[in-house]
Amino acid sequence: MHRAYLPQLAGLACALSIVLSGCDARGPEPVPAARLQQVLDLASRGQLEQAEADVDDAIAEHPGAVDLHLLRGAILERAGRLDDARAAYLEAQGIAPEHPNPPLHLERITKLAALDAAIAVEREKVGEATDPAASHLALGDLLAERFLAKPARRHYTLALLHDPENAEAHAGMALVLIGMRREVMGLYHASEALRLAPDSARALGEIVWVLATSREETLRDPEEAIRLALNSRDKSSRLLDGLAAAYAQVGRHDQAVATADLAMAAATAERNHQRAVAIQARRAEYAAGRSFIGPPVDPT
Repeated sequence: MHRAYLPQLAGLACALSIVLSGCDARGPEPVPAARLQQVLDLASRGQLEQAEADVDDAIAEHPGAVDLHLLRGAILERAGRLDDARAAYLEAQGIAPEHPNPPLHLERITKLAALDAAIAVEREKVGEATDPAASHLALGDLLAERFLAKPARRHYTLALLHDPENAEAHAGMALVLIGMRREVMGLYHASEALRLAPDSARALGEIVWVLATSREETLRDPEEAIRLALNSRDKSSRLLDGLAAAYAQVGRHDQAVATADLAMAAATAERNHQRAVAIQARRAEYAAGRSFIGPPVDPT
């Protein structure tokens, strides 16, 4: 079941992004790199049943390889089997209690389970809501946080049908559309959100991100991204991530690295560990004198 759509997830569930980070791996057995990569390739193509079978075989051969247990949990999580994923992460934690990643995975599993419960409650309420726009907005926000792009977009659309001037619904729609690489429409909704609520931090973060990272040259304007970000009172991880990318685009790599450090700290404070991992990877590019460009834009 494919659920990832945000740029920092790059087609994988956020659990896989943390495994791929190679963060301070510890345990009684080293990770067998070839086997790990084989399973990662299967998971990245969505072949989850085969990936699970392969990682189980690898674990039988290397029971103390912590990252294999983490990867097994990530595969199960992506398949929607949260209880089984939790068990896999607990197994990894039991093998290497000092490893930094299992607690992050377990925290996320708890959050996802809570989101699923909240989504179920909101679905029951939405049909009888006295304020349909607010109800659809609340459900859209939960679905977006759960990385369910299409249903989130549908409920933001319904919120806007009931209340076309709803700034938060426009901002949510911008987040979803930009994550789906539909950047032109995403920028329209972000601009509408800012027209209606000039202090909308979520909308501004999306605009800065697109201006800094769009592969479409007619949309990319890193200098404007820098101006908007520096003039903003908001210092969310999304805005700082975009600001770091904009600095790199204009050759100011030292500032890009320093801002990426701030973005990672903000993402960690927000408990957004997958974004922190993605920023860490981009920071390495900036430190090497390179910049970051997003995936191709969907023109539809």
